[in-house]
Amino acid sequence: MLKDDYFVRGAGLPGRFKAEKVEFHWGPSNGSEGSEHSINSRRYPVEMQIYMYNSDDFDSLSAALREKRIIAAIVVFFQVGGKNNPAVDPIIHGLKGVVHHEKETFLEPFVLKDLLPSSLGSYYRYTGSLTIPPCSKVVEWIIFSRPIYVSYKQVRNTKHNTLSSAKVEKVTSLF
Repeated sequence: MLKDDYFVRGAGLPGRFKAEKVEFHWGPSNGSEGSEHSINSRRYPVEMQIYMYNSDDFDSLSAALREKRIIAAIVVFFQVGGKNNPAVDPIIHGLKGVVHHEKETFLEPFVLKDLLPSSLGSYYRYTGSLTIPPCSKVVEWIIFSRPIYVSYKQVRNTKHNTLSSAKVEKVTSLF
């Protein structure tokens, strides 16, 4: 869970969007390309997707999806760097409870802002669909062009088995 409520306004979004769910995607082996998205054909070891809904119109992500209304998804890539990133530790600890593909888990509270790139002004944006059923074409994707850095050991710890994704539901605490 997030420590606080996180909202996004701007980036071409129609209203104030509240973060509710975070998903992680990683490759089957250490340092492999696990991201669903790529930039100039480059994929990253880990991709974090932060799902948000328009809190001016809805009280939950599921309510917005039921009405087939626009939601937003922010993508942050994780790149292997030199040292540990302490902001990632609560996530790694929680992911140890993921024992099979598509497993959902709850995490200890963490500060989502600490998992964003230092420059928030450099991103790509497109309208697309959910990457999982029902694959509704209602997503405004915002993909940060700069990754955050984590250590090789941290990436290895997210890959303690051959899983490729995990979900964190009900984020209660971005910019």
